[in-house]
Amino acid sequence: MSKKADKEVHEAAATTATVAARGDVLHLTEQLIRKYSAQDDTHTASMWINDVEENGEIFGWTPAQLLLVARRSLTGTASLWLRSEKVFKSWEELKVAIGKEFPDTLDVKKIHELMSSRRKRKDETCIDYMLVMKELGKRGKIPDYVAIKYIVDGIVDDERNKIMLYGVSTYADLKEKLKLYATFKINSAKNSQRGKSYNNNMSSSGDRRNENQMRRCYSCGEKGHASEECPHRSQGKKCFRCNEFGHIAPDCPVKKMADLKLTAASSSSSAGNRQTSGKMGGHEQHPKVGTTEQRRPMKTNEMSKEVFFNLMRGGATSSANDNEVQSEVYIATTGAPRCEHNSE
Repeated sequence: MSKKADKEVHEAAATTATVAARGDVLHLTEQLIRKYSAQDDTHTASMWINDVEENGEIFGWTPAQLLLVARRSLTGTASLWLRSEKVFKSWEELKVAIGKEFPDTLDVKKIHELMSSRRKRKDETCIDYMLVMKELGKRGKIPDYVAIKYIVDGIVDDERNKIMLYGVSTYADLKEKLKLYATFKINSAKNSQRGKSYNNNMSSSGDRRNENQMRRCYSCGEKGHASEECPHRSQGKKCFRCNEFGHIAPDCPVKKMADLKLTAASSSSSAGNRQTSGKMGGHEQHPKVGTTEQRRPMKTNEMSKEVFFNLMRGGATSSANDNEVQSEVYIATTGAPRCEHNSE
């Protein structure tokens, strides 16, 4: 084989190796491009274009490779738009078309609204959350200390736990503080879990103790054991009136003795009441002193209504004179006693 032929073979092999190497590099580096969907306000078309061109320049992509990587990184609404349009034969055509279709409409006010409403997600690390918010702040040309306040406010936690994050004015300091905060949260979660486990164990043992304490024996009435485990079973049945063993409450001798005493006391009281009532029956009962009960005065000379009206009409007997009539009227109206005159 001639020298010229050997040179062509070597050049072809080198070209093939170079293409293979570039293919491997492209396959490895195209994953660095963030997918663009045209649905996320924080990731605009201009940001995606800059991302593609910067990586292409770094890794030496050809115009064809730029177009290939760009097409593969479109998703969602942007991917639907690409399929509905004509085939773009170069990266420059695709870049211009997508910039016109999805123009940047964010202004400073919109950036502030996005940052104030953004919250750290549970599946997001503190550092990742800070970098996303930092990128938004840079796009809106928001001062770092203002963006950092938005970042701290977006962390959903008790203010006492976030106190270490306040007063930070640079992203370098914030990054260190966020690392400390993340460590603090991990340790707090571990301590909380241990505390819950301890409380559960104490609660279980406490429940068992309470259960034993609440058990009551139906033989002796004491708590802490069941009737089949009663230590007093050999003493017989228990009386719940005198708390002695050997009999039950209906047969309790203490109860019988108390009933006899009560019967005797009732009999004595009844006899005393009968004697008292017999003594009071032979005497006249006088009204009690200090009461409103009064006896009606006795009248020795009480005239009938008929005699009184006859006297008032002057209908007295012919043998009575005027003085006697007046005297009778006075006695009848006032109830004064009549004066008796002897006939001697």
